[in-house]
Amino acid sequence: MSEAKSESSSVSMIVATDIHYLSADLYDEGEAFRKLMSTGDGKYTEGGAQIMQELTETVKREKPDAVLLCGDLTFNGELYSLKETAGYLSEMEEAGSRVFVIPGNHDIEYPVAAMFRAGKAIHTDNISPGDFRSIMAPFGYDEAFSEDEASLSYAAELRDDLWLLTLDANTPEVPGALRSETLGWAGSILKEAEEKNITVITMTHQNVLKQNDLMYQGFVINNHEETAELLKKYHVLLNLSGHSHLQHTAVSGGLTDICTESLSVWPLTYGSLQADPEADTFTYENRSLNILQQESRERFDETVCRMIGPVLAGIDLAEEENQEMRQLACEVNAMYFSGQLTEREAYLNSKAWQNWEMKAGDSFWHAYLKHILEE
Repeated sequence: MSEAKSESSSVSMIVATDIHYLSADLYDEGEAFRKLMSTGDGKYTEGGAQIMQELTETVKREKPDAVLLCGDLTFNGELYSLKETAGYLSEMEEAGSRVFVIPGNHDIEYPVAAMFRAGKAIHTDNISPGDFRSIMAPFGYDEAFSEDEASLSYAAELRDDLWLLTLDANTPEVPGALRSETLGWAGSILKEAEEKNITVITMTHQNVLKQNDLMYQGFVINNHEETAELLKKYHVLLNLSGHSHLQHTAVSGGLTDICTESLSVWPLTYGSLQADPEADTFTYENRSLNILQQESRERFDETVCRMIGPVLAGIDLAEEENQEMRQLACEVNAMYFSGQLTEREAYLNSKAWQNWEMKAGDSFWHAYLKHILEE
């Protein structure tokens, strides 16, 4: 699939991932929840209901053929949150779009599923594989023409010439990797598709290809090389993934892996995908929900500043230098994660970057910023 498009025969899809939905019934504004938000990874969790409702309204307006959700539907694997999420997905299907899901690492048997009451975190029921399969049955599983017995992977027909193959690397038995049985099952599906001249799009939670050469451990499927080789063997040209909370595309040997940024992190991103099996082409465009932009950006920047603060505090800097270096790091990081980092030269030529080079050159943050600025 090269990045071209045939309007007459394309299949339209909305792609979203890492929703991390936490039901408002499971938290109050007490100390435990506030502390969790202030020490988290930048998710704007309090906006979960607004975000899901706006995604639902977006689906109603855009009327895609399918909605693909690449895992981490819930915040930390709360069974109640998954049941509530299903209500939004049902509304999308009632509007005419088919919904297909896959679990993420936060969804299945996550050990810290909790509700927050009176300043305390209290254990709440988490999600078993059976729970996920049962609650999410209408959103892919009931439409599947084949299910893997070793995981929550399945294959479904998007159109008679286009299949969706979902690959679950989050089983309790082998967390983070695709089981050998799953790879064997996937190979049989891909072989059948090739024999029938059917195009296959795959969907995973973790990345199949490295999206960042400096930080990829824990973000790629543990046996990602074996997985990628299988997809390349059968000429799968497009995989959709998430997990990294990063908007980025990686390409290797004809395989494209598009990682969509977390829907719960600024700028609340989803993907608009058009695939044309007849021409073997696709286009993908990342878009933002037009809500909560200021609030979610503030949360994201607060998270980055919290991590950078101790690094700069250990360096002899004038206050102005500290502020300039902090601002550059926050801005570059936000632009990179949202897929908007295009004007790299301006950053590299700035006084703030010169100070990062000269005064913080031995820090991880310098290495990280340098890597993405010179990517």
